[in-house]
Amino acid sequence: MALSPQEKEERLRAVLEAVPNGILGTDTEGLITLCNAEAERMFGYAPGELVGQSVEVLVPPRFQGTHPVLHAQFVEHPVKRQMGAGRDLTGVRKDGSEFPVEIGLNPLHTAHGLIVVASVVDITERKLIEARLHEAYEVGRRRTREMERLIYTVSHDLRSPLEAAMGFAELLREEVGPAELPEAAEALDGLGRAHEQLRLLIQDLLELSRAGGMALKPERVELSSLLEEIVRTLAPVAAARGTRIEVAEGFPAVLADPARLRQVFQNLLANALKYGTGAREPRIRVFWRETTEEFRFCVADNGEGIPPEAHRRIFEVFQRLSSSQEGTGIGLAIVARIAALHGGQAWVESTPGAGAEFWVSLPKGALGVRGS
Repeated sequence: MALSPQEKEERLRAVLEAVPNGILGTDTEGLITLCNAEAERMFGYAPGELVGQSVEVLVPPRFQGTHPVLHAQFVEHPVKRQMGAGRDLTGVRKDGSEFPVEIGLNPLHTAHGLIVVASVVDITERKLIEARLHEAYEVGRRRTREMERLIYTVSHDLRSPLEAAMGFAELLREEVGPAELPEAAEALDGLGRAHEQLRLLIQDLLELSRAGGMALKPERVELSSLLEEIVRTLAPVAAARGTRIEVAEGFPAVLADPARLRQVFQNLLANALKYGTGAREPRIRVFWRETTEEFRFCVADNGEGIPPEAHRRIFEVFQRLSSSQEGTGIGLAIVARIAALHGGQAWVESTPGAGAEFWVSLPKGALGVRGS
């Protein structure tokens, strides 16, 4: 059964009131012909008060001179689109206060002519959240930079007194022979080991601070050649541990900072040689995968594996799964930092007893972030 004009109007009104957005309809002259309750509430008008008024009453005064031109352009070429794409839009309430909005425009052709239907969303809360997130991000970035500067300063300043202390220790070692004072000689050996561990820690701290603060110098890097050099350097260590390192063929060339990328693979391979060689026939594999937007590189071992609860923690500073192995607990943090600077990320996939796969992703083409 056909609906009467009154029934059609009532149904349209019911639909308009059910929509959570503010809905406004204007004719070709810019006069408001329909308005739902949400739009009236949003702009602070009483029921029915907006109908018949020019839509300019909802536009801030500083834009009222140009808005009619934009409205006329839309009427001339009526296409469904977002209003003011790429710009911040503002609505004005009856009391003169302004608030941020998003507006979608849709032409509606009727028997009485064209109606421009505008869907209006008050995005005040979203803007507040975005502002808070931006502020939190800036605070976090500022604190990170302060911490990196502190780490660099402390690490750099520790070098001189440390070297001086070891110089005195070496003088004592020359005077104290193992035969005369075996306990003192043993203590000096322990002091030497502690010095080496502290030296490595200072070196890694400096590398960590540089990884976060230096601008990248991207260039084309042939990964196959880079990996060949790194594996050749680590060959004596691998031989001593009875470990076979297998590198897949056909690695792609990437746009990256070659010095930083070398750090990534050196740290991952050194980490695998330290912690992933507990199997009867230890083996390390280096291979890669490709997705639509990025390259993913993996250094996999067949060692004891890593429990799931430690997967995120091991990329944090000073986190080590075992205190029995040498190291400072900074290498993987450097890997994660360098990956992030290139617009990628680092993660591990592993189950206890089944080895570990350490992955690093790099975006194809240009770098995602070029450092600060």
